[in-house]
Amino acid sequence: MTKHNAAIYLLSSRTQDLEQCLTYLYKNWNNNHGYPVYVNHFDDIYSEEYISRIKKNISEDIHFEQIDYGVPSHIKEQDLFYNRRYLNYVVRSFPPSRMGYLHMEHYVCNIHKFGEKGCLTKNLEQYDYLMRIDDDSWFKEQIEEDLFDYVQDYPIATAFTWNHFDQGHLETRENLWPVYLKYLEKYKIDPFNIKDEQLREAVVTGQETKMHTLKWTCGNLNIYNMKMLVDAGLDDWLNEVNEYGGTYKHRWGDLEVLGLFGYTKFENSVKDLQLREKNLYEPKLPTTAYAPNVKDMKK
Repeated sequence: MTKHNAAIYLLSSRTQDLEQCLTYLYKNWNNNHGYPVYVNHFDDIYSEEYISRIKKNISEDIHFEQIDYGVPSHIKEQDLFYNRRYLNYVVRSFPPSRMGYLHMEHYVCNIHKFGEKGCLTKNLEQYDYLMRIDDDSWFKEQIEEDLFDYVQDYPIATAFTWNHFDQGHLETRENLWPVYLKYLEKYKIDPFNIKDEQLREAVVTGQETKMHTLKWTCGNLNIYNMKMLVDAGLDDWLNEVNEYGGTYKHRWGDLEVLGLFGYTKFENSVKDLQLREKNLYEPKLPTTAYAPNVKDMKK
């Protein structure tokens, strides 16, 4: 079977988890397929000794690339998510020391803005298909098939889907709905032409709750058909998201940002691989460290 023009990438900050994550990735899947892996990271956190050990013990085709980061200049500090003290989620568990999480959300949403500040590195632009994992993703058991096969007819494939929502989800999707409706109006997208039936009904009937209960991707193992997404106009939608600043202001994630676009443009938007149900994959390793903050809080 022909190997795809594809790569695996991740944004890593948990130095203690990454080696275990990559070990399982290769042992239970990538040793059979040999796709290159790109480890992006914000700060200078990986020593030459660490990188050499990874390459020697796991694969020479693992590439470490540091990227710059920073809050876009049009977003005011007082508007950042951690300053929204009227939200229970912020008060309970999102202090300023989690600034790095907001940089991460910007990174995982802007999947095609290669080489721009805080985004995927330029080397990833050469691939037709990209798999995003986290640095604590756990490939538990042997997966025989080439997972990139599943995005030949889908824009997105994912390890598993979910559709529950609670107050925490509402607080991290604040203003997403009106920004999405503005996008539809600006680009003259007829609500009746929205491809997904549930999202179409949400817009036509004004029932925002139906948006919240869409089947979202797991995020920590997503596979993207880059040409399908870009050709469908992904840049227009992401420009709206970035101009408003939703990833920094409200902690919007790639699940919602990319998911809404996919459901708008494609009848078959997401291929659910059901890897979790098959006990082949878990979103976190058995022991996972808390992701540390970025070193420069002023950026």
